[in-house]
Amino acid sequence: NGTSTMAGPAGLTNITQIYGLVDVVLHPAGDRLYLANRGSSPDDVSRMDLGGDPAAAEIHDTRYHGDYPFCGRLAISPDGRRLYTGCGVVLNTESLLGDDMIYAGRMNLSARDPSGFGQYASVALSVAPDNGSVALLEENQSTCEPRGDRLSDCHTRIAIYNATTLERRSLRGLAPFERGGDRLKQWGRRVMHRADGSLIVIAEVRTRNEATPSWLLHRLNS
Repeated sequence: NGTSTMAGPAGLTNITQIYGLVDVVLHPAGDRLYLANRGSSPDDVSRMDLGGDPAAAEIHDTRYHGDYPFCGRLAISPDGRRLYTGCGVVLNTESLLGDDMIYAGRMNLSARDPSGFGQYASVALSVAPDNGSVALLEENQSTCEPRGDRLSDCHTRIAIYNATTLERRSLRGLAPFERGGDRLKQWGRRVMHRADGSLIVIAEVRTRNEATPSWLLHRLNS
């Protein structure tokens, strides 16, 4: 979402600003950035080329502005050929702007709860070093809203997808963390792949009376 200045190639729009919170990834070639915004409606994914004068750099959003939800999170495959977004929408990438950011399919996140309240979105994504799988941490956007009153119903789940077919291979929750006599809920915040394909998950735990959280680091086989 931004201020339009002119039509770009193949329906892409040249914009001057990105509104909302922004997640950014650098293409492995080092020649361009991809940005996903959230906190605006509709959200979108954009590209900024790094060649030339930075002051004159152009930002182009996708041709799908408003057609797909992206949820403001991004991960790029190590080979640079795909972008995976927080709502599960996947885009193919190409160096030529007119062929870039093309819809490639969707990873299906969990369905809304039986009451239809809220949708699931990813708070963090990571692509395996061999480009074979995608790991994400999903949570319900409504029950996990920090300013809301349903945090007791908020649960973080770890999902693994085939990076090519986009099928979900596994789904598991973060078990309560036992500290002293307490069983504390964990909220996943970051997920990262190690070189051997295993996962690092960073989770937050806190009680109602704690002003600052404690952080846990988990090592998991994917």
